[in-house]
Amino acid sequence: MISIKKGVGLIVFAIGFLSATQAFSIEKDSLGVGWNPSLQLKYSLLPLFDYTPTIQIATEFKAFKSHSLNFEYGYIFGSQGRDFSGHKFRLGYRFYLDQKRDNGPFLGIQVLNKNVNLNTRGFAWSPDRTFQRLYDFQINNHTQALYVTSGYTFNISDRWTFEFMYGLGRRKLNISSKGLPEGVEPNIDLNESFFTNFNLGISRTPAMLANFKFGYILFGQR
Repeated sequence: MISIKKGVGLIVFAIGFLSATQAFSIEKDSLGVGWNPSLQLKYSLLPLFDYTPTIQIATEFKAFKSHSLNFEYGYIFGSQGRDFSGHKFRLGYRFYLDQKRDNGPFLGIQVLNKNVNLNTRGFAWSPDRTFQRLYDFQINNHTQALYVTSGYTFNISDRWTFEFMYGLGRRKLNISSKGLPEGVEPNIDLNESFFTNFNLGISRTPAMLANFKFGYILFGQR
């Protein structure tokens, strides 16, 4: 499993390498792909309907036409009687394939760091597993992931944009409990919560993402 630090390092390396390659191998006047900064503010609707509902906003900064750095922040809140709280961060790099345009198809790398807490009540075994007792406690889900992404972005109007993206990768989940006496284990079915098919401890699995966003160009290319 590639760590978040290594994922960020890959993104920084990709930006530096591809920027240097573009600067020395493509003539600015012929294709217009030189220094052309722009900044977009983006919003995604799909996370609102997730099992852990999230208000998620993003920014995309383009230093060159073909290269951009993306940052996303998500605030996780409770719904439908579930007491969730947490945050989600995504950092990504994109390389736009059509160098004669400001948008179009792209390939990229993205890292995820997600931390979610669930305040709940349930039965837990005593340390010697001879009886159970009802406790109020907290379950924490810390997820790290690395994705290879692909997608397409286009202009709706002079300043508004729309994009869709999908990605494949791998994630690491670290699920733990807080608020229980030492040696006490929660006796709950995590498959009915937001840890579907996982138990307490560390798990590593394949991961997939799909999303779409609306964007507004604050300054730069249009």
